[in-house]
Amino acid sequence: MVATPAPGFAELAIVTKWRANSRVHAYVALTLAIESMVLISLVALDVLLFYVFFEAMLIPMYFLIGGFGQGPGARAPR
Repeated sequence: MVATPAPGFAELAIVTKWRANSRVHAYVALTLAIESMVLISLVALDVLLFYVFFEAMLIPMYFLIGGFGQGPGARAPR
C-alpha cells in the first residue's frame, strides 16, 4: 500500500521537468487524475465514497478518450 502512489509521483515529476506541448501535459494530467481517483475509490471504507470517486473517475476518462482516443481504426470506413 505504501508503494501505490509511486507511479503518480513519477508522472508528476515528468510533468514538471518536461518541456513539451500542452497536449502532453493534458494527457499526463488526465491520467494522473484518473489514477488518483481510482486509488481513492479502492481504499474507500464506505460505499458512498467508493461510488462518488468511481463515478468521478469517468469525467477525466471521458476527456482522455475524447481528446486522445482517435486512431487509424476510428477513421476507417465501416
